[in-house]
Amino acid sequence: MTELALGIDLGTTNSCIAVVRNGQTEIVPHAGGALTVPSMIWIDDDGAMLVGHQAKQKFLTHPKNTIYGAKRLMGRRFSGDEIEDIRKRFFYEIAQNDAGEPMVKAGNRYLDLVEVGATILEYCKRAARDYLQQPVDAAVISVPAYFNQRQREAVKLAGERAGLDVLRIVNEPTAAAVAYGVTHRERQRILVYDLGGGTFDVTVLEIRDQCYEVLATGGDSFLGGIDFDNQLVNYFVSLIKSRHKVDVGVDYTALQRLRSAAESAKIDLSSATAVPIVVPFLLPNDGTGKPLDFESRLTRENFEEMSRPLVLKTLKLMNNVLLDAKLKREDINELVFVGGMTRMPLVEQIITKHFGKKPRKDVHPDEVVAQGAAILAHSIVNDEDAVELLDVLPVSIGVAVDDGPYTTLVAHNTRVPHDSSHTFRTSKDGQTGVTIRVFQGEGDMAAENEYLGGLNVAGFEPAPAGSVEFAVNVSLDRDSILLLAATGQNGRPYFSQFLTERMVEKESFKPTLEAEPKGDAKKALQAAARAALENNPAPEQHYASARALFRHKPDDREEVPRPTIPPVRADWEIDEPATSDDTNGIESLLAEAEAKYKTKEDDEDEF
Repeated sequence: MTELALGIDLGTTNSCIAVVRNGQTEIVPHAGGALTVPSMIWIDDDGAMLVGHQAKQKFLTHPKNTIYGAKRLMGRRFSGDEIEDIRKRFFYEIAQNDAGEPMVKAGNRYLDLVEVGATILEYCKRAARDYLQQPVDAAVISVPAYFNQRQREAVKLAGERAGLDVLRIVNEPTAAAVAYGVTHRERQRILVYDLGGGTFDVTVLEIRDQCYEVLATGGDSFLGGIDFDNQLVNYFVSLIKSRHKVDVGVDYTALQRLRSAAESAKIDLSSATAVPIVVPFLLPNDGTGKPLDFESRLTRENFEEMSRPLVLKTLKLMNNVLLDAKLKREDINELVFVGGMTRMPLVEQIITKHFGKKPRKDVHPDEVVAQGAAILAHSIVNDEDAVELLDVLPVSIGVAVDDGPYTTLVAHNTRVPHDSSHTFRTSKDGQTGVTIRVFQGEGDMAAENEYLGGLNVAGFEPAPAGSVEFAVNVSLDRDSILLLAATGQNGRPYFSQFLTERMVEKESFKPTLEAEPKGDAKKALQAAARAALENNPAPEQHYASARALFRHKPDDREEVPRPTIPPVRADWEIDEPATSDDTNGIESLLAEAEAKYKTKEDDEDEF
């Protein structure tokens, strides 16, 4: 019997679900028959929650209680420039936890971004159950191709918290290519141009039979339909200020009504050359004691003028990807458009002129990613060889050892899965360990890239600077998820711990990942790890022991049902990885790690 599995496109503005049933790909409708669902959550002051279309309805009148566009925040650090820009434009409150990660506030609750994603994915899972009349837990979830390590881990963890068996994290353009190419057997190169609600991706693939080989990928995870809406909202605000000498930018409800009008106008201008803008009773007082009504007329020409810089930015990114793929425009056989913003006539005009050919119209831009993810999921659960993906690392990974220079270990567009080893030397006399800070990005300096975490390495014999050589072993799985370890000159594994800023849960909700065993279970794992290290295991055995000790949950841990509204969680008390120059052996490093990982609200409870 054929097993069912879901393909889920977790979008910034809208999400979509698909399934392969009876040999056909179907889009799963939500309540009311809609084929996509807004990626929104509304929570009132008493904790009642609405998701999807109902949340979008509340958005008009309760913008501060409605979480939207949250995928842009997933896996980000609060201190980044991108988060600061979002805080200025989004209506809900974005705060920082002690781990340096953003949290969002809706009603009287603070939620971490993984939980926001989990809530939307759980809603999608329930919609699929209601439509298929049976529970389906296995799923392939898509992400923007340009998502980094932290963002991919956040999406995967969100899926697991939603009760899904996450079969794979697939890049959105790759999924779109699968949906497009499933009926095409001839060899061809295609370019997938994916301009969605919050992100832009471009990927060049070569299709051979049912093998999809990614040649290069790139994009911008902060470029999408939201930015086009912002252009219009800023234009409306300036019009009102010039006409009425009133700044509506300080009124969240008025701004949201303008945003809703902007989104509607943007959609209508894809088929019309001009649209009226009417927002009655925008403000109760226009400065003269009368209600302020906003009326205007927006032409496609006006909108295209203010949007052109954004579209030209996508063109520049696309050309960079072609250079990475060592291809010319004429080498591309087909263009595939993905994402709602590709309906904008200006987008099609510019891309068509650039390539001298029009994009294909036989793929639905809102549904094609979910369809491709579903085809891949179906292939995995039914052990079929219908789809083979050869993907690449979207964003380079590099390290800085102690205070040394930044070094790229794995360049972007490297084929995954990937394993490599990189040699370093100590820089100080008598060092017994080093701290390796890990980053992801295309900058030449560490500070220009996204910080992922630190690999603390101990167990060196004290010696003069430069005389101790060690290797950093990099392992990337097919989803571009990273694992690091360190070995010595003779292959002896050093004791190492990859410290990432992870959130921990209160006792009312236990996480799937990053939880640590307690009591005897923890002691047993520690003893096993020490014994493995003393016996000088092979690197893959060291990976297994380190993962068992620090990352994976014990098999016998009790599962606790997920509440409808998750509690606020305490945070890992780590901002930057601690130095290990003063670490002398495994025992002291374990003690240091235990002290670091105690939660703020439960000090007597060991991790």
